[in-house]
Amino acid sequence: MLQVVITPNDNYSLAEMAQMAVEGGAKWLQLRVPGLPDNEVREAVPDVVALCREAGIMLTIENDVALARELELHGVFVHSGAEDPVKLRETLGAEAIIGAEVTDADRACALAAADIDYVALSDSVKDAKTVID
Repeated sequence: MLQVVITPNDNYSLAEMAQMAVEGGAKWLQLRVPGLPDNEVREAVPDVVALCREAGIMLTIENDVALARELELHGVFVHSGAEDPVKLRETLGAEAIIGAEVTDADRACALAAADIDYVALSDSVKDAKTVID
């Protein structure tokens, strides 16, 4: 499944990037909006939500559990040190997509056992061989 991570830039709006991703065959969009003021996110995201719902595309957001709930997104991706993904599973329920950044192989294995849908290995991963084996 093709997932596209959309990050604000000076050339295109979030909705324009989402449209291009959908036209390119993406089946899952993830919004990465660090540093974007809440009012700008709340203004831009509904257009993306509408597009994804119309096209049957999954939509997740990074590190904004409250917005994911408010807009009824498919889920969230949390960076290491942010909210505990295991607690998010309990809070958001079994149907939510939950991803998490991990910094070591042991944490990746623990999250796999806790029904976390996917992990991303950060640049500072220790003992990556364990994850690969």
